[in-house]
Amino acid sequence: MFIYLWSVFFSFVFAVLQNKQEDSKKTLPVVLWHGLGDSYNSAEIMELSEILSETLNVYVHSIYLDKNPLSDRNNGFFGNVNEQIKLVAEQLSNDPKLADGFNAIGFSQGGLFLRAYIQRYNTPPVFNLITFGAPHYGISSFYCPSNVYVCKILDYFIKHSLLSYWVKENVIVAQYYRDTSDMNGYLEYNPFLPDINNEKEIKNATYAKNLGLLDSFVMVQFENDHVIIPKGSSHFNDYDKIEEKIIYLRETALYKEDWLGLKYLDDKKALVEMTIPGEHMEIGYETFIHIVKKYFVNSTRSEHIVQWQTKDNF
Repeated sequence: MFIYLWSVFFSFVFAVLQNKQEDSKKTLPVVLWHGLGDSYNSAEIMELSEILSETLNVYVHSIYLDKNPLSDRNNGFFGNVNEQIKLVAEQLSNDPKLADGFNAIGFSQGGLFLRAYIQRYNTPPVFNLITFGAPHYGISSFYCPSNVYVCKILDYFIKHSLLSYWVKENVIVAQYYRDTSDMNGYLEYNPFLPDINNEKEIKNATYAKNLGLLDSFVMVQFENDHVIIPKGSSHFNDYDKIEEKIIYLRETALYKEDWLGLKYLDDKKALVEMTIPGEHMEIGYETFIHIVKKYFVNSTRSEHIVQWQTKDNF
């Protein structure tokens, strides 16, 4: 009888531990950050959330700056990016389903802002980041559809530094506008991008350390992108306006001196540059699923927590 009870007890303990191990190896939750002109619960974002939830069998959280869809959309045009990222950090840290970390997908400017979250906060941590058409190295021109006159006015203000303080503090795209023909003005007056790209004289070592913790950083560029100008910004390529030439990532000081940990990621085969057909944000279903499965499916909570707690490479 005694032996039988011990046998039952150990069988129970083994079953509990096995279930815990299986639970810990489930693919991590996914966080989405939409792009300019979109909202957190638009039909397109909800469809992608459903696809991810069903394909990966995971919890999906869509970042919002306001639960009112119209206000959330407007916050993609107007606001202070630094303050918005701080609010998002609080939002993510207050979601118990994300407590052990998550994988992230950023669309257009949402990809840039997710990277900023990783560099500045990363609690809870991101383990794999995919960005689609993100202006990582900023934009040198502001895309405007021919019939959107407000857009054209903003473009004029940004390029000619009119209402400069108000624009740079309140117009989202102005905060990642990067004029390589006036780098001194950019470094001094832009409130967001020079800092998050560690371009200032004093570097923030935490930015490189946090980004270097990623298991994969996948940067997707659209072959016919006419919104992100230059489109190579999606791959962290720089553009010299004066010389009118592309400076590829590995030729930049940002990479060579490893201001952000990109070289470190590259050395450990964790930095991925990908170009897909189509215009800005034209993502085919099969392409999307292929990329997500490749970089998210094998990312498991148990393995990644250990890596996150023990890595200290900077």
